[in-house]
Amino acid sequence: GQGKEEPGHLVECAGLALTASKSAEPAGKLVYYQPPMQEAIRNRLAMVPLLRQAVEREEFELYFQPMVQLDTLQIQGVESLLRWNQPAAGQLLPGQFIEAALESGAIVGIGEWVARQVCRCSQRTQPYLWSMNLSAQELVQANFMRRFIRAIEAAELDHPEFLVVEISESGLANQSARLASALKQLREWGVKLAIDDFSFDSVSLRRLHELDVSYIKLSHEVTHRLDTALYRNLVRGAVLAAEDLNCKIVAEGVEQME
Repeated sequence: GQGKEEPGHLVECAGLALTASKSAEPAGKLVYYQPPMQEAIRNRLAMVPLLRQAVEREEFELYFQPMVQLDTLQIQGVESLLRWNQPAAGQLLPGQFIEAALESGAIVGIGEWVARQVCRCSQRTQPYLWSMNLSAQELVQANFMRRFIRAIEAAELDHPEFLVVEISESGLANQSARLASALKQLREWGVKLAIDDFSFDSVSLRRLHELDVSYIKLSHEVTHRLDTALYRNLVRGAVLAAEDLNCKIVAEGVEQME
């Protein structure tokens, strides 16, 4: 600052920097206020009422990305990718609206819509796997399992074991009893679990031993850097860890044979 700011304005700027620091990587990173933060906050706030109406107005759409077994080139299943067809802004990717959905709580209704769609698709295409992303915020809701079971029953889904629930590694940092209970109940229903954006740190490895995980997902950041020895060795380590834990590796962003 220039030493002339009003105390209220300084507090507001500090609050914006605090909000930004909560989503910064790595966790605990020091964040200074920057003027664009104010515009980003305004944009997110403007999205909130639109997000809350978007499910009722059928503005969301799912795209599907295949999961392929590399040695046989057979499709094993698909990952569901959410898109928002926002009337004013056009088609938006999750990175453009998920933060606002999480902050406002709208993510719960969106997640319920995704679960219903995926369950219907799974019932029609067994034995393919159908993968969906759920946030920790959705999983810790008191009525989460009741709503998830309702989606299964509405689709008359006979085999929930063909469902895969992905939760991000950062989401698993929430070690609440409610989150642990939700993950346990999903496994009891036969639903498979996947850790998204696995990063190989000590917390990640410890969580692998605590959870009954079916899939470890390597992010684009890893699979697109295999020209370096470090990342090749990290992938080798992940494969060995997966074999030891009887789970599989899914590499995101692999679209060509070489």
